[in-house]
Amino acid sequence: MVARIHGQSIYRCEKHVGRNPCCIVGCGRTFAHRTDDIDGRGAEDYGWTLMCGRHWRQAPKYMRDAVARVRRDAKRQGWTDRNLGRHSRLWERCRRAIETGETLDEAEIGRLFGWDEAA
Repeated sequence: MVARIHGQSIYRCEKHVGRNPCCIVGCGRTFAHRTDDIDGRGAEDYGWTLMCGRHWRQAPKYMRDAVARVRRDAKRQGWTDRNLGRHSRLWERCRRAIETGETLDEAEIGRLFGWDEAA
């Protein structure tokens, strides 16, 4: 055990101490801890939930765009509780969509193949 987050024990083998895994079950990618610019956390914080780029690109484009829009607003306005909550909910929806296989967007597929949606 290397840490306790919200009452849960976090375990890492000796090889992965100081690293966080991708949040998608079965993915072997890990990420090194980085110090957070705001409060200096990071090296000892195992509470971050991260997703690798391969899985992030599997989320529907409209969901990724919504997360990016909220992130831009939060950087401009500051990370208030409202912005943090919106970002967390949208990001969690993306994660669930990937895990349940809801990654196909019919409209996006139609645009890629040049099919007219009205026909």
